Amino acid sequence: MFNLCLHRYAESVWTSTRLDTIVVIVVLFELSELKAQSQAKDTVIVKLKEHIKSLKGNVEDSSVKMDMDEKETLNIELEHRVTKLVTENEHLKQTYKQLYDSIKPKRVQSKEQCDALIKQVNIKSGEISDLNAKLQEQGLVIAALKNELRKLKGKAIDNKETELRLSTSAADQQPSANTKKD
Repeated sequence: MFNLCLHRYAESVWTSTRLDTIVVIVVLFELSELKAQSQAKDTVIVKLKEHIKSLKGNVEDSSVKMDMDEKETLNIELEHRVTKLVTENEHLKQTYKQLYDSIKPKRVQSKEQCDALIKQVNIKSGEISDLNAKLQEQGLVIAALKNELRKLKGKAIDNKETELRLSTSAADQQPSANTKKD
C-alpha cells in the first residue's frame, strides 16, 4: 500500500516536472516568435525608408512632400506598434523568466521529497524484513511446540492404554481372588 502511494506521488511529481518543462518550451517559442515579428517589422521600416529615399529623386517636391507625410505617418504608426510589441515582449520575457525561476526551487523541493520518501521506504522495508524474520522464527518455534505437543499426546495415549491394560488385568484378577476366598 505504501509503495503504491509512493509510486503515485512520484508519478505526479514526474508529470508536474514535465509540465513545467513544456511551459518553459512554449514560452521560449512564443518569445522567439515575437522577436521574429519585431525583426520583420524593423525590416519593413528599413525598406520603407529606402523606398522613400528612392522616391525623393523621382517625384516633384509637392507630391514627394505628400508621400513623405503619408510615409512618415505610416512610419510613426509602425514605430509605435513596434515599440508596443517590444514592451510586450520584454514583459513576457520577465514573466516567463520568473516562471522558469520558480520552477527551479520546485524541482529541488520535489527531489528532496522523493529522496525523503525513498529513505522512508528503505527504512520501512528493513523493518518489514526484520518482522518477517521474527515471524519466521516464531513459526519455527510454534512448529517445534506442536511437534512436542504431538509427542506428549502420543505418550499420554500410550500411558492411558497402559493404565487401561493394567486396570483390565487387575479387574480380571480381582474376581478370581474373590472367588477363591468364597
